[in-house]
Amino acid sequence: MKYLSICVLFAFALSLLAGCGGGGSNAADANKGAASFTVVWPERSRLIPLRAESIKIDATQGGRPVATSQVVARPASGTNTSTVTFPQLPIGNVDITATAYPAADATGTAQAVGSVTVRINPDQTTQATLTMGSTIASLVLSVGTDLGFTVGDFGLTIQVSARDVNGDVVLLPTDDSPPTLPSTLSFQSTDTGVVTVDADGFVTPVASGDAQIIVTETESTVTAAVNVRVRGQVASLQFEQANPSVPVGGVVPLSVIAKDNVGNEVPIPADRIRYETSDPQTATVTPGGEGAPFPGGRVTGVKAGTVTITATDPATGLTATTTVTVTAGGGAGALVVSPSEVTLPPDGQQQFTATIDGQPVAVNWSVSGGGSVSGSIDDDGLYTAPPVDPGVPLTVTAETADNKTATATVTIQEDDE
Repeated sequence: MKYLSICVLFAFALSLLAGCGGGGSNAADANKGAASFTVVWPERSRLIPLRAESIKIDATQGGRPVATSQVVARPASGTNTSTVTFPQLPIGNVDITATAYPAADATGTAQAVGSVTVRINPDQTTQATLTMGSTIASLVLSVGTDLGFTVGDFGLTIQVSARDVNGDVVLLPTDDSPPTLPSTLSFQSTDTGVVTVDADGFVTPVASGDAQIIVTETESTVTAAVNVRVRGQVASLQFEQANPSVPVGGVVPLSVIAKDNVGNEVPIPADRIRYETSDPQTATVTPGGEGAPFPGGRVTGVKAGTVTITATDPATGLTATTTVTVTAGGGAGALVVSPSEVTLPPDGQQQFTATIDGQPVAVNWSVSGGGSVSGSIDDDGLYTAPPVDPGVPLTVTAETADNKTATATVTIQEDDE
């Protein structure tokens, strides 16, 4: 039998050094060789997957196995070598494949894998290098791709799961409970003035702004990112509807927007806002607040005139006001266009809405009064003023399928120079 030694270095996961034994030969085994491999286990570091507890070594030729697979379990503490022997390998090119697994019996989802082709020649020692690559193809974050906070919120921890190309979970050191090995996850904030993250993935909002948290698995260098938006505490309220109008007997809905001290919108529960009217004889408003059957306030016109509607956020004490004009006529079931009057600069825009008893309805929109310089309005009620002042008020008209109509007046006013 021809004996030979093969030195194989596993750069990523382990080192395989062939035992340099010699050997005689006989005619019957002239086309066979023996290879003895010594697995050198480095300290647990980036050179070897921390969760790897075994290496399976396969030898093939032309895609067909030429020897029984050998499994090498990580040796006990204090020992860093293991020996694997393939007693008979064919002369010629042999493909050596090494796969790292998280269990000592080479089960579970592979941690890393690599292959090298080794030329086996009689009476020669061959050396080759095999680099194992991590099988991690992606990282899945427990928080998805977007996070939202308000300044002062308690933070949360990002949980990370590693997956291979088939979507199977590749175990990480932090998947142990409790973890017994150092983490291979790195967390970084792109703007620590907005949000911070510690080594365990705990995210803390700091100030209003946008940033990303970048998560990296250091053995594979695979990354994932989550977008973080932090909004400040509520600093002001404003009505979404600017000075709307409502006919006697008609209903118009109201709602407010909360903003922080730099003008960013801050989401708040709609049903925590309370509404009051300055004159319930002219217009009433539903109070809103927690437990209300619908969010926002609903103003009902009682008689022609104007009232001030005040919105209050009990959590902050902040308020906002708007003036509601009650017009004569109309009544229950009347079509209402809001706002009823508006002044715009040339090329300015205004969003109009059409409602019946406070509920949005589908209408056909049109604008008239200025001929070819009346401006335009789209199917959703967004009006765009003409580039010049037509010199006359313009009329925006909404018409339902059953021929109900309502109008609003638009005045174009150029800025004084």
